[in-house]
Amino acid sequence: MKRDFFILHFSAIILHALCFIYSIMTKTGYNTPIYTLQKTIKYENTTLTYYDINDEFLVKLPSVVFIHGFVALVTILFHGLFYLPIHYKFANVVWNQKYFTLRWFEYSITCTSMTISSVMSSGTNDFNFVITAISLGIALQLLGSLIEQIKHQWRILLLIGLCIELGIGWSLIWYTISSQNISQYQWIETISFLFYYSLFPLNCILDAIYRENNFIRTDWIYNVLSLTSKFALFWIQVGELERVYLGGIWPEIQIYCLGIIVPLIILIIGIYNVPSMFTIKPEKYEQINIYWKIMYKIATFKITTNQKPQIIYVKQKNRLRV
Repeated sequence: MKRDFFILHFSAIILHALCFIYSIMTKTGYNTPIYTLQKTIKYENTTLTYYDINDEFLVKLPSVVFIHGFVALVTILFHGLFYLPIHYKFANVVWNQKYFTLRWFEYSITCTSMTISSVMSSGTNDFNFVITAISLGIALQLLGSLIEQIKHQWRILLLIGLCIELGIGWSLIWYTISSQNISQYQWIETISFLFYYSLFPLNCILDAIYRENNFIRTDWIYNVLSLTSKFALFWIQVGELERVYLGGIWPEIQIYCLGIIVPLIILIIGIYNVPSMFTIKPEKYEQINIYWKIMYKIATFKITTNQKPQIIYVKQKNRLRV
């Protein structure tokens, strides 16, 4: 089983390495920054009811090409430096404890970056939203980690997460449905964003409800979803941008072949080959060097306490009165 995870990790490293190399090699990223608007407000001696705009200035963000290249690089580093060695040495630990906190820290970087890329390139131009998206994105991934660690509270945590995700992604939805001359490419991007981003909470809830002793399936599916979602959104967004900037047949190949067909094939193969439940024997790790001790602490890091809620019944004795 560990061999299958190694294949999955190496596949993720290779495919994301191709994305990262392309992001720094293509000239599109150097010529297509995202321009956002920042303003200062005056509240005293105003001509309007509430405030006057005191000043406005542009804040330049990296191109979506570079943002997705950054996502690919972070993914490579996490797989190479952490996921591979942890699954090599402490896979049984992760599967027995039924959580893996490090994954959610990575998602707080990569998923939040992809969200900013999609939303800011779809019509939102307020720089303040970038700060809001970063804060809410981190909070959203922490909620995912909480559901994984305190599964009995999944309902309220899911509701909070859906509210946060709606707040982050609403402008993308609004600009898509309200545009009068929207192309099929923007629809592809929006639908792909919603499709892949909905699979993560679905896997999280299935783990909380139905996989009490089968975390290996949850672990596997997260790795498959991470690979396919990042690879798909990279080529869809980059292809959509290069269709306008470069033209030709190559952007069509990026969008339809690399952005839709290939990720869906990988997703189907990955879900079809999901590991079946089996008994995982606990192992002792007493004689390990400092490197593996650090990896062990990372693998077992938890953001909640180990105490489980207990129901205490108090019986009240009747007192005889004279």
